[in-house]
Amino acid sequence: MDTPHTVYSVSPSNPGSDVAAETAAALAAASMVFKEVDSAYSLLLLATAKNVMQFAIQYRGSYSDSLSSSVCPFYCSYSGYKDELMWGAAWLLKATDDSNYKNFIQSLGGGDHPDIFNWDNKYAGAYVLLSQQALVNNDNTFDQYKQEAESFICKILPNTPSSSTSYTPGGLMYNYNLPQSNLQHVMAITFLLTTYAKTIRGCTAAAMADGERATVYDSVETPV
Repeated sequence: MDTPHTVYSVSPSNPGSDVAAETAAALAAASMVFKEVDSAYSLLLLATAKNVMQFAIQYRGSYSDSLSSSVCPFYCSYSGYKDELMWGAAWLLKATDDSNYKNFIQSLGGGDHPDIFNWDNKYAGAYVLLSQQALVNNDNTFDQYKQEAESFICKILPNTPSSSTSYTPGGLMYNYNLPQSNLQHVMAITFLLTTYAKTIRGCTAAAMADGERATVYDSVETPV
């Protein structure tokens, strides 16, 4: 390719909490993958994740504000950086069980009520991940995130009162607002639905959709 491969960076004076917290999330998740097979590498990943997350928390700001002329309008951070802070802290909580991350997540308060999960908006993923604290660990301080996860799922599932998702005649989920990149959203949301279904299968829970009981097992069976 003849296009330039320019490298950009964030710093305390040009913060990027969103990109830093996203990096921390990936590192924390990877640390769990390698924990049983390469403990030294796992510890390195986790230590780096903690440092990067601390940077994201300490120096608040969006990368697209710091690098606007370079990343906008195509890759602006439209959702802001709070969702990535929640996402990064959620993965570090899962990897470490450190109550400091729990306290930080709760300090962020409520978030968006999405019907999408993509490179920009991580709220739905954070809700599904944090719902495991309520469903698996029986920590009722995370009930609000379980409720947000269920609300998201009920927007996706067809034939629920709060469904806001369109489907093609063949059963493919279709986002009319983003028609040129539909499959990335289909795959990401399918992943979340499958993850939540596996979680509730282990604790015999079910999602509630506006008073209707709609088990999330249905989401795995429903063509998306």
